Amino acid sequence: MPSPLSRLGLRWAQLFVAVLLLAHQCAAKDSLKLSEAKRKYITACHILDYHDIVDAFGHASIRNPDDNSTFIMERLIASALVADDRDLALYHISDGSPVRPQDVGMARGERFIHSEILKRFSGLNACVHAHTVAVLPYSTSDVPFLPVYHMVGYLGFDVPLWDIVPLYNATDIQDNLVSNTRFGASLAQAFDANGTFPGGNETFYGGNGTFPRHVLVLMKQHGFVTCAATIEEATYQAVYAKDAALVETGQLELRHAYHGTGVESSGGVNALSPKQVEGMRNFPARFRDTYWEYWVRQVEVEPLYQNNIERRFGGFYLADWP
Repeated sequence: MPSPLSRLGLRWAQLFVAVLLLAHQCAAKDSLKLSEAKRKYITACHILDYHDIVDAFGHASIRNPDDNSTFIMERLIASALVADDRDLALYHISDGSPVRPQDVGMARGERFIHSEILKRFSGLNACVHAHTVAVLPYSTSDVPFLPVYHMVGYLGFDVPLWDIVPLYNATDIQDNLVSNTRFGASLAQAFDANGTFPGGNETFYGGNGTFPRHVLVLMKQHGFVTCAATIEEATYQAVYAKDAALVETGQLELRHAYHGTGVESSGGVNALSPKQVEGMRNFPARFRDTYWEYWVRQVEVEPLYQNNIERRFGGFYLADWP
C-alpha cells in the first residue's frame, strides 16, 4: 500500500503534467488579444445585422492585433450567420490576398475596400461597408448628408460621395463592386477629400496618414463605408448613419409638407453648427462602454446569433477548466 508521502508525490506529478498539457493547449490556440478580437468582431457582425445595417450583403473587418499587416473578415456568408473560426478569413493588407490556402475559395470580392483603407491609415483598425436602405438616397442624389442631431457629430460636413464609374476602363465589368486594389485605393483616398470640417478646420481626424479627415464616405449608387480605431466605434458609426439618414429624411419630408415649398425655400437642411459637431465628434469613443454593453446583450439573447469563439480569462480558455 503506497505511503501518504508517495501518494502526495503522485498527485503533484499529475498536477504538473496537467499544467504542461494546459499550457501546450493554450499555446496552440490564439493569443488572448486575437481571441478577444475575433469574438468582438463576430459580435459586431451580429449587431450590424440586428440593426438592419447589413443583411445577406455588407461586411466588416478588423485589423489582426497579433500582426498589423493582416486583417480579419467574414467569408462569403451573411453577417448574421458568422459563428466561429470557420467563418473567418485572413487577408494581407498590402494587396488583399488571402493569407491561408483555405481562404482562397471563399474570399470576398470587395475585401479591397478594407485592405486599402487599412493600408492608407495606420490608426484605423476596423471598417464597415453596407448598403443600408435609409442611407441609399444620399448616395443616389445631390442632397448633402449632414449631421442633423447630436449622436452623429462624427459625420462632419461635406461627407464625400465617391463614384467608381470614372475609374472604369474598357475591360472592367461595371458592377459597382470594389473588386481590385485600384478601385479600393481610390475609395480610400476619398476619406481624405477636402471639405468643411468641424470647428472650421481640417483636424477632425487628422488627414495625416494615421487617421482620415472623414470617417464615412458615401459610395454613389452603392452604399457607404465607415472606419474607426476600434470595431465598437465603427459599428456605432454604421448604426447611427442609418439613424442620421432617417432623421434628415424625416426633417426634409416634414418641412416640405409644412411649408409646401422646396427645401432651399424653407431654409435648407437644419444641421448642427460647426462648434456643436466639434463637441460631439468623439461620441463613438466617449460612450463606447454604454452602447456596446447594450448591443452585445441584445444579440446574445437572440437565437439566430451564435458566437462560438471561446471566452478567455487570465490567458486561459474557460472551457479548459473543470
